[in-house]
Amino acid sequence: MVCPLCSGNDLEADWLKNEQRKEEKYFFCNNCELIFLDSSFFLSPEEEKRRYQQHDNSLKNQGYVSMFENFIDRAVMDFIVPPAKALDFGCGPDPVLAYLLKKRGFLVSHYDPFFYPRIKGDEGSFDLICSTEVLEHVFKPISVFKSFSKLLKAQGILSLMTHLHPGWGKFPDWWYKRDPTHIVFFNRRTMEWIETGLPFRLLYCDGNKFSVFEKSEG
Repeated sequence: MVCPLCSGNDLEADWLKNEQRKEEKYFFCNNCELIFLDSSFFLSPEEEKRRYQQHDNSLKNQGYVSMFENFIDRAVMDFIVPPAKALDFGCGPDPVLAYLLKKRGFLVSHYDPFFYPRIKGDEGSFDLICSTEVLEHVFKPISVFKSFSKLLKAQGILSLMTHLHPGWGKFPDWWYKRDPTHIVFFNRRTMEWIETGLPFRLLYCDGNKFSVFEKSEG
C-alpha cells in the first residue's frame, strides 16, 4: 500500500465508522498528510453516478450559486481576469460554475467523467482550470494533477475548492467524510507537497477549502 498522491509508504491506518455505523479503513500519509479510504470500500461507478444525480446542484439553488460566486471572487478573479480560456473540471450534470464563469467573460469548456466525458481542448490550451468539490472524489489524485499540468498553459492558474481535513486525530469526527463518495482528503500540508512534487507553485491557500496554484514549468 502506498499513498495515491506522493507514493509514500509511511502510512498509518485506522478503522472508522461511517454514517451507517459500519467500519471502513482509512490511511494517513505521514509524508504529504493525505487521508484516503481503502479502495475495497469505494462505491461502484453506477452507485456513485446515482448519488450525483440526486444532488440539487442547479442554478435554481441559490445557496449553490452563492458558493460558486464566492469561489470565483476569492480563488479566480484575484489571480486571472477574463477573457481567458477556462475549463470547469468535474462539473457534474449541471455545469453551473461554467455558466457563472461565462457571465464574467471567460471562454469556458466543461468536463465530467460521468456526464461530459470529453474535454474540448488540447494539451496546454487552458489559461485556467477550476475544480470545485471534485478532488475528494478521485481515487488517483496524482493522475488528476498530472492531467491539470498537461492541460494548462505555462503560468496557467489552477483554482481548487475542497474542504481541508483538520488532522488525523480529529478526522474520525469530521463531517466531510460522511459522504460515501468522498474518498480522498487534503490539508494545507498536502497542498504544499503538491508544490514540491509537481510543476505547480502554490499562490494561495486559505486553510479551509480554497487553494490556487500556478503552473510553474515553461
